[in-house]
Amino acid sequence: MHWWPVRARDHAGLATALRRAGCSRDNFGYWWKWFPDRVRPAAPEWILDGDMVVVDRPVWFDAWAAGADRVAQSPGAPLEHYGEYADECDPDRMFYSGLVSLPPGADFGAAMLDVLTRRPLRPGHDGRRNMSEQGVVAAAAAALGAVPIPLHEFPFAVAGHDTLTVGPAGPVGPVWGYHFGNAFRGPNEWFDCLTRDGTVFTPGSEPDRR
Repeated sequence: MHWWPVRARDHAGLATALRRAGCSRDNFGYWWKWFPDRVRPAAPEWILDGDMVVVDRPVWFDAWAAGADRVAQSPGAPLEHYGEYADECDPDRMFYSGLVSLPPGADFGAAMLDVLTRRPLRPGHDGRRNMSEQGVVAAAAAALGAVPIPLHEFPFAVAGHDTLTVGPAGPVGPVWGYHFGNAFRGPNEWFDCLTRDGTVFTPGSEPDRR
């Protein structure tokens, strides 16, 4: 695995849009997830938050990896988490920026810039506090015809909550990942529990699949 420093020039168009709104590089905050917007544009890619863990393959994985499936995105954020773009969010899908599944060749960065060109960020933007990034990502996904990932397939496992957040359909079908909410703020008992029962594997605990 190779690591490299993230730079503003890795997504120059987005950096320009942020700076035009008065957002300095030090305040890019949530937007840093999109620098670069893609690492391997010709390959299928998942772009996901650091508090998510994938534990299996979704049923649509092979079709998506072959380029036969569309953009998919996780739903579930409350309306106030979309900044000034909340009015552009489809209430029946409620996409959010936690996980975006892109087939080969999908230019998600261009879709985001289309939103920011049509409707620039409000002046004085601070990407550490303003949640406009989520609204822009949701609007871009909708423009690309994204398909929602059912919440019961990738539930929220939020620290301090007694139950998993699985959406209106309830706990149906196989789960292939978990979003460990509040994991950056302290211990997450869901992560500990799922690690103990072998659902989530930590370094050194991977099963022998030979």
